[in-house]
Amino acid sequence: MMTAVTRAQREQYEEDGYYIERGLLEPDQVALLAREIKATIASGTDGINFDNTRMDGKTLKGSGMYRKLALLGRRNPLVWDTYYAHPRVIAINREFLGDEVMLWFDSIFTKPARVGEATPWHQDIGLWTQTPPQKKNKPHYRDALTIWMAVDRADRSNGCLQVVSGSHKGPVVEHVRYPDSIHVELPRDRVADIQVDHIELEAGDAIVWHAHLWHYSPVNLSDRNRLGIAQVTLSAGDAAATGKHNLPTLVRAGVGQPAPAREAERSAPG
Repeated sequence: MMTAVTRAQREQYEEDGYYIERGLLEPDQVALLAREIKATIASGTDGINFDNTRMDGKTLKGSGMYRKLALLGRRNPLVWDTYYAHPRVIAINREFLGDEVMLWFDSIFTKPARVGEATPWHQDIGLWTQTPPQKKNKPHYRDALTIWMAVDRADRSNGCLQVVSGSHKGPVVEHVRYPDSIHVELPRDRVADIQVDHIELEAGDAIVWHAHLWHYSPVNLSDRNRLGIAQVTLSAGDAAATGKHNLPTLVRAGVGQPAPAREAERSAPG
């Protein structure tokens, strides 16, 4: 088994709710992802969920119109092979979730230059359990793992992530929907004056975080884009316990699995 998580990183994850994985992908791999993501945005590829939700209600045109893309990883074998099933990514998932891992969310966060929206303060688990039927799943979502990798350099000037160290040790906070929210968020009075860590990443660096961690990213008013690619994974046991029986398998018996789109092509009749 490839060892991708050091003892110090594991200890930081337990204490702070996150750790940084420097140089998760090589520069040529990151450049390949960037080209593929930009081509997808330009083409409007079928089967990809393009999210252009904005808090100001405006509709933008051109390359900056989308806030988020979903399902690209499972639909695009190149993206799957380059990032989602990369050996180091597989090793991180195995470290935290074991040898049977399901891919829950695969997302691209665009944060384009000059128009990139803020993502409000939230806990991921607070979004996932906002409806009464989902609240019972909190114990199974608690160990969900997020790996978010910078495709462009992310720093304070272009809207890098901010997190509250140690916040994962607290409970799931009831999230609130405000009139100008893009989704439910932590109560604004709870985050008005908090100490944060700014997660500045070079392209190819990643942050790995806990489902309870408080996090946020501000608007991007710079002249630089801030593309990021992320995955949220569950152990196969937690996925089954919450009725998620059709998720793509990322790891089976400790081995990274082929891209779902490629497997679908192989099994198609004719």
